[in-house]
Amino acid sequence: MGGQSIEMPAEPQGVEQTAVRRGKAERSEHSSRQYLAVPYADRKLAKRVGARWDAEVRAWYVTVGSDPQLLFQWWPDDAGGDARKPEQQLAELLKGMGGVLGEEPPKLDSKPHMLPLGGSLPRRRALFYIAHGGHLPHAYVCNLETRSEAHWVARGYTLSGEQRDRLRAAVEGKLLEIQSRRVAEFERVATRVEHQLVGLQEVKRPTQFHRESGIRVHTGLLVDEDGRLYIPATDETGRVWSAQIIERDGKVRFLDGGRLKGCFHVVGGAERLVREPVLVIAESYRCAATLARLLNKPVVAAFVAENLEPVAVALHGRYMAKAVLIAGSDESARSKQATSIDRARVAAERAARAVGGRTVFPVFAPTERLQRGIKPLRNFHDLATRSVLGAEAAARQVEAAYFETLKAVQVRTAAKSRSGGRRVARRRQRYG
Repeated sequence: MGGQSIEMPAEPQGVEQTAVRRGKAERSEHSSRQYLAVPYADRKLAKRVGARWDAEVRAWYVTVGSDPQLLFQWWPDDAGGDARKPEQQLAELLKGMGGVLGEEPPKLDSKPHMLPLGGSLPRRRALFYIAHGGHLPHAYVCNLETRSEAHWVARGYTLSGEQRDRLRAAVEGKLLEIQSRRVAEFERVATRVEHQLVGLQEVKRPTQFHRESGIRVHTGLLVDEDGRLYIPATDETGRVWSAQIIERDGKVRFLDGGRLKGCFHVVGGAERLVREPVLVIAESYRCAATLARLLNKPVVAAFVAENLEPVAVALHGRYMAKAVLIAGSDESARSKQATSIDRARVAAERAARAVGGRTVFPVFAPTERLQRGIKPLRNFHDLATRSVLGAEAAARQVEAAYFETLKAVQVRTAAKSRSGGRRVARRRQRYG
């Protein structure tokens, strides 16, 4: 996910109408005007009572002969209102809508920004805002979880403590409601998937996907009448929640509305995990299938890099005595910028830290990753099937990491055994 872009929601027309830009407003003919903070919904009413629209500054202003009393409700409260800076006023609104701000104030730079949400649900960047400075600072704020919107204009308005608490409670309640609906939707999709998979056949012979990927056929892979492959995604209890679908042309997708977080597929059979001292978790099905052949052991496929940590935590909670080895991907060759973040590698390292496990990343030949015109090499599947180093190098690298992880488990088990033996000896001495 190196450098993945976020598609920001389009700023609604209401903000555009209340916006004030400096532009050519520095000219004397504009500097003498008194501008108003008129929301888009009130534009017709403002015009009826005497306000006029300045197309260059893009703001409503007070005309000669209009009644100031009728325009008072849109008057920027610079004199008798809130003396705080616009950034402080906007920060209060963002916090009220559930946003978590750092030490820096919000930016009035006319650029889109995303803030994480606080509360009882896991944090994610889901509070969008775009703020403009200039003659009359204003902003558009949207909570992407609740779809609630706010149009802010610096006019001296401030939330009371009670209002802030009510707004935060409303946001939190809305998030919990959304989470409840998601769980219900996951249940419906899981029920549909279970019925759908019953009518499919298990793959017995290599398909075009197997031949092109250079992997073997493993149990658990299903196919329908049209040749689409289905990889069931289960949780740690074995329940199927969703499925990854591989079309005949090689395109990969997931069932709409299905749960993916914490779900996985075990290449080689989930029943074999019970007997294994080390849990090996890879990112994709192809990589997991390749590692299962090289190690001759079951390997867990988490499907995507962001799912490595939830899968590792779920399996570690069920098999706490087992060590965890994360076979990560290296996407550094995908980016042309040396300072870019390798998100796949970061995700693997975060998953290992969450369960006290280890990581292993493929090491390629120094020059082959710099070649242009070829798909970048990134994981152990690429190392085994496309690299000049081949499957032998992939086997050596992953086997070394596997046995180092296994040795650490054996040392820890032996230490616990010695500690237990000493406790038993002390008890015998004490009680005869």
